[in-house]
Amino acid sequence: MAIYVGGTGDANKFDDYEEGTWNPAIKGGTTAGSYNASGEGFYIKTGRQVFCWLNAKGTTSGASGPTQIHGLPFTSAANTSANAGTAVYSAGSCQYWAGYGSSDILGALVTNSSTKMYFHCDDGSSTGSNLSVANGGHNAHVFVCYFTD
Repeated sequence: MAIYVGGTGDANKFDDYEEGTWNPAIKGGTTAGSYNASGEGFYIKTGRQVFCWLNAKGTTSGASGPTQIHGLPFTSAANTSANAGTAVYSAGSCQYWAGYGSSDILGALVTNSSTKMYFHCDDGSSTGSNLSVANGGHNAHVFVCYFTD
């Protein structure tokens, strides 16, 4: 239900509200591999901001490179001057991930102009690293917030 707040321009940003589902898929960034999924994702979009959460249960095989979750419900903002600070900022976290097997802190980040997220982990170095995909069974609970164009 849209709530009309009156006024013009930015005053009606909250009139654009949507809830729905999406289908997450765990893949590799170098070689996607295959994913046998039984997961589910949910989202709320208000204006340009999208908040997603997921429970991805399934098996990945033949994947290599950085871990990615594909299938976000909206394409993220492009890195252009028109998008100012919103295009390059997303924030998220992994609440639980059986099948990953490390105690490193995982941050979920959305790639510009895409429908995928990747994971950056605190590996004890000054820069951290991207999480390498693991083939086998997964049960991931993740949330992320990002902006669209």
